[in-house]
Amino acid sequence: MIKNVPKKLIGYLKNGYFNSLILSNCSLLYFFLYSSILIDGNLNGNVETSKMIKLGQDFNMLMLISINSQKIDLLNDNLSLYDDLNISIKKTLNNSTNLNNKYIFILKGADTEGIVHQCTQLFSDLNINIIDLETQLINAPVTGTPLFYIKAVISISKDISLQTIRNQIDNLESKANVKIKFESYNSELNH
Repeated sequence: MIKNVPKKLIGYLKNGYFNSLILSNCSLLYFFLYSSILIDGNLNGNVETSKMIKLGQDFNMLMLISINSQKIDLLNDNLSLYDDLNISIKKTLNNSTNLNNKYIFILKGADTEGIVHQCTQLFSDLNINIIDLETQLINAPVTGTPLFYIKAVISISKDISLQTIRNQIDNLESKANVKIKFESYNSELNH
């Protein structure tokens, strides 16, 4: 998988960074990137948030890190030592969008062509920001029939009427023959 990591892990254990360490392949990759950001080269970075998923045979990871902009080249140099990883570094801007007005949008229905487009078009038409969106095929509880599932955390401007949004969602439910749950986001329940 990733060359040179076991030696690094042993070194970290010997130097007292960790008392014990049990890692799967996924957490090994995360640990490797994390240690490259925080420990190697005194980069003093911080992992703000991350997402990981296996798509087909490839394990993929997105990480938002904060690091001194003068150390980005050093980070890139550290990570480029591992030729069996495809790494892309992109500078991002601070998110100035107010994310306090969050809602959860969950759709379940037949796997029909264009359903994701219809949802994202609805969001675009109503000037709704997508914070997080995931899709997958799930099985219906009783029949096992494949259902398409969309879960989105969205941010809605206070200028937009919730009734207008609910009306558009009702139209989408009828038009696409799907069920949609739309409610205020609660980080305790909707993660």
